[in-house]
Amino acid sequence: MYTYYVFMNLTLAIDDRIVEKARHRASEMGTTVNQYVRDRLAELAGEADTEAAIARFGALSGQGDSNGWKWNREEIYEERLGRYGKS
Repeated sequence: MYTYYVFMNLTLAIDDRIVEKARHRASEMGTTVNQYVRDRLAELAGEADTEAAIARFGALSGQGDSNGWKWNREEIYEERLGRYGKS
């Protein structure tokens, strides 16, 4: 059985600055604005592509920088106690 898809072209009126920023951000994510919008519309329609979501997650993973900071439960707890005056 074959599945055929009919694609529709969609024209949007978007500020040039926003499009340029979106292109840059999408490139950092390893995708295009076109693909990103397609994925979001599929999610909105309830037809999200799980494989694409996993790929997007993989592309974004490990991009953060903790500047060498390591998770420390005691420090977090003490900081919160100090914030609320319960030291």
